[in-house]
Amino acid sequence: GIKSAVRAGVDSIEHGTLLDEEGATLMEKKGTWLVPTLSVMQRYAAIGRESGLDPVALEKSRLILNYQSDAFQRAIKHHLRIAFGLDDDPDFLPDEFSAMVKAGLTPTEALQTATTHAAELLGLSSEIGSLEQGKTADIIGVSGDPTKDIHAMQTVVFVMKAGKILRDSRGTKK
Repeated sequence: GIKSAVRAGVDSIEHGTLLDEEGATLMEKKGTWLVPTLSVMQRYAAIGRESGLDPVALEKSRLILNYQSDAFQRAIKHHLRIAFGLDDDPDFLPDEFSAMVKAGLTPTEALQTATTHAAELLGLSSEIGSLEQGKTADIIGVSGDPTKDIHAMQTVVFVMKAGKILRDSRGTKK
């Protein structure tokens, strides 16, 4: 499926759990992005039936999980462009950063998947994706330095949209 989609000209492959050498080479050649969504499969496999998946889908997610690490390492080896994505409740968003770092990205690279890389994939890098004059930026403040410890993304101190703080560390809406 990955190879057929890349040959057809898609911009990105989501999940990519079964990415093989031929597929990675093709994606590298074509400049196809990977949006790995690592954490959702890991979480579903870990929580089992509580995930809400039927038994067949749960078993499939557990089987596929066996290939995830090798596929992601292959993507890194082939210098695939990686953007952030999440097939899960937004409450689990910080887990995707941690999963990417555990799988081989640096904390800075993981953060870039959600900022500059995501903007580039969407064709919006002239408008969003980095803190620069003239660009639109909704930002979060976290407790700690996520470039040193990606787990800092777990503790959001404030959320700012259009220059206004919407929510602070006390959960207070502004």
